[in-house]
Amino acid sequence: MSQKPIQDKPQAQKNRRLGALGAKMVQYGLEAVSDMMSFAGIWLIFLGVLISRGQIDLTPFKPRIEGVVTKAFDGETADIAKYQAKWLQDDQQIRVIVEDVKIAGKQNSVQKIERISANFEIFPNLWDMPDISQIEFEGGELTLERLKTGAIQFGLGRPSTYKVLVGDLAKVLKSDTSRSLDMFEALKSIDIDGGRINLIDNITGTHLTLKAVRGRIHIGENQIELVLRGDNLANSVVSPFAMDIRLKDSGQQIEGVFQINNLNPMTV
Repeated sequence: MSQKPIQDKPQAQKNRRLGALGAKMVQYGLEAVSDMMSFAGIWLIFLGVLISRGQIDLTPFKPRIEGVVTKAFDGETADIAKYQAKWLQDDQQIRVIVEDVKIAGKQNSVQKIERISANFEIFPNLWDMPDISQIEFEGGELTLERLKTGAIQFGLGRPSTYKVLVGDLAKVLKSDTSRSLDMFEALKSIDIDGGRINLIDNITGTHLTLKAVRGRIHIGENQIELVLRGDNLANSVVSPFAMDIRLKDSGQQIEGVFQINNLNPMTV
């Protein structure tokens, strides 16, 4: 009568642990697939309802949206009063609109923005994180800064707390992106209405605060163009300004006109 070989206890225990680990991996894998299928189902339902209705209320997504805004402005918390999503049939894009935005930042700072509108590209990568192609601000604050190294960086918020979206414009103009938030990879333009822009040059020591700004910052493949109008605020004196600036050739070439009333016009 043949007998089965007897395994030593350490080997048997090892086999049981491996079996349990394999079962856990299968369980986690099935849960991950289930989560992905649930997300896909929710995304398709959301997209279908949005396309059929033209617009929907985003209040159920309040925590997620406030988290994205908080991260974009490098804040501590964000509170948004109104949310809405619209389907842009001609552009095949989703427009998300938030209003009455209050962002609490570091050092007890609070930034208020009347309205933010962002267009999201969902094609051709339907299942990836949608890219933001255009942003419109009513109110709010942006900062453009040249570091002592010569690198020019750009971001949302005040000089002391702004979140860098573009870490080096030269790399962006070389099509070698250095943007810190993946969702802004496809950003083509920023429209501003009644906002404030800080221009800081750490090489020359220049710091301009432009308020009541209207216009557009356009990010092209090989150049960035700023076409802005508003008021310059210096030493409590408000002077109207006009800016038409283009950054080309990896940021090494700057051309255009920046003119401030009551001051000598400067052409670069």
